[in-house]
Amino acid sequence: LWDNFQFAGCVHLEAVHDRWSIFGDLMYLHLGNEVKNLPISVDFKQGIFELGGSYAIYDGALPGAASDSTVRVRIEPLVGVRVWYIDSKITGPFLTRGPDDTWVDGFGGVRGELAFNETFSLTGRVDVGTGMSELTWNALTMVNVNFNKNIAIFAGWRWLRLFRCHGLITLISTSVRSWVSVHSRIVPRPYA
Repeated sequence: LWDNFQFAGCVHLEAVHDRWSIFGDLMYLHLGNEVKNLPISVDFKQGIFELGGSYAIYDGALPGAASDSTVRVRIEPLVGVRVWYIDSKITGPFLTRGPDDTWVDGFGGVRGELAFNETFSLTGRVDVGTGMSELTWNALTMVNVNFNKNIAIFAGWRWLRLFRCHGLITLISTSVRSWVSVHSRIVPRPYA
């Protein structure tokens, strides 16, 4: 994999106002290589873009915690759309072949956050979706470190799975990724 690696990136932006959130994710991967001793190259690009929103049905103290506890819980049902893009090419001396495709799926799920204090928190999210795919599902977990109310860094793990039939081709893709990223809240989430 590392010999074929060209570029990968992940960006998450979120705007929060009271109990409402709007978020966007962009994930991109580019792999490519040339076949040794042959005039053939292989190129693969994948992009996934998400746009969604959520509403916190609970945002308060951890139930059952002591009255002076700083531990807080936030639970948010969420909905959104996920746009997939795949461009795969094999290029030879006289011909270039390979599928490229773009499709859209809707998704719904839930996200939860367990904040230990103003600095450290854990986040988990699960969602399922469909549309132009038969089924997609996504699960992620993150450890967050908040530098202030607008900027955080998080490290996490994400499992994103896709089932899609397109003509005679069935695409089953599993993406398990761990990452570290900087997170920016456009409107700060109040911490009470």
